[in-house]
Amino acid sequence: MTTRAATSVVLDDMLSGAPAKDVTLDWLMGRLGDRSFGFVLLLMALLDLLPGVSAVAGVLLMVPATQMILARRGPVFPRYVATRRFEAPRLARVSRRIVPVLRWLERFVRPRWATPFELSSSP
Repeated sequence: MTTRAATSVVLDDMLSGAPAKDVTLDWLMGRLGDRSFGFVLLLMALLDLLPGVSAVAGVLLMVPATQMILARRGPVFPRYVATRRFEAPRLARVSRRIVPVLRWLERFVRPRWATPFELSSSP
């Protein structure tokens, strides 16, 4: 069984290879790989904390949940959402705050066991 790199390590590596100016959601999801669903669900949960937004965020949460049920490798967004640009320095600032908290959480959180479908398809 191979060990996966911690998500905090993946985020650090991702930011070191980020473009200097702008990044897209598509670029971010591609770099996160199979961890991208967790990222999307975390963002939706944070949106859900805002007053008055929880009903909309709850409905939007059905989109990645359905994609997970359909066993997609990562979330799929409409092109106008996936190509939306945001500032790479802002992403770096947010990451610098998130990574220490994530490292602390990773001491307690362990990877899930493989499902029977993952076990049967592994070499």
